[in-house]
Amino acid sequence: MMQATALLAAIVLLFVAPILLVTGNDLTAAETTMQVPELPRDQYGFLTGTVTDVSLDDAFLLTAESTQSGQFVFSIDAQTYVPVDFAPEVGSDLWCFYDMGAIMPAIYPPLYRAVAVLPARDDAIAYLGVFNEDGISLDGTLLIKPGEGTRVRDANGGMYTGDLTNKLLLVTYSVSTRSIPAITTPESVIIVDERITE
Repeated sequence: MMQATALLAAIVLLFVAPILLVTGNDLTAAETTMQVPELPRDQYGFLTGTVTDVSLDDAFLLTAESTQSGQFVFSIDAQTYVPVDFAPEVGSDLWCFYDMGAIMPAIYPPLYRAVAVLPARDDAIAYLGVFNEDGISLDGTLLIKPGEGTRVRDANGGMYTGDLTNKLLLVTYSVSTRSIPAITTPESVIIVDERITE
């Protein structure tokens, strides 16, 4: 009887409350329907993969696959940033960002609500996060110093000349220092959300 009780408890732990395992910015385990503990506003997960299916039935869903993360699905809605000149299709290589503090359904392949989706590049790095008045990301890993060559745009692709403080920014860069925080002059800065008020 005690062995049966222990077995039942183990099954509950394995299937009712799976543990989220994070390696770098990559979510690698099963999702849970439980509320994930609140995280700093700029802790966004990152996945990259190749689109294998596009569904427009009940929602705009992208199914992608990568050698590191396996198969995953992203839902895209009106709040998702997608470059105006980019239309994801089967075969597209993507960078996908999602909120690590969001509730996620316990299904396979895992389903994420995309915060930003953009074409992947081999010659650049992308970072999604909120930056303070000194240009430092809230997690303290990146310091941006926009220069004359930095393209600063709003989410619709228009020129942006306002303050970058406490806004959700999508930063693309190719070179940074090996310091903490890493320092970079970005190639581009996209204001994904101006409503952040950290």
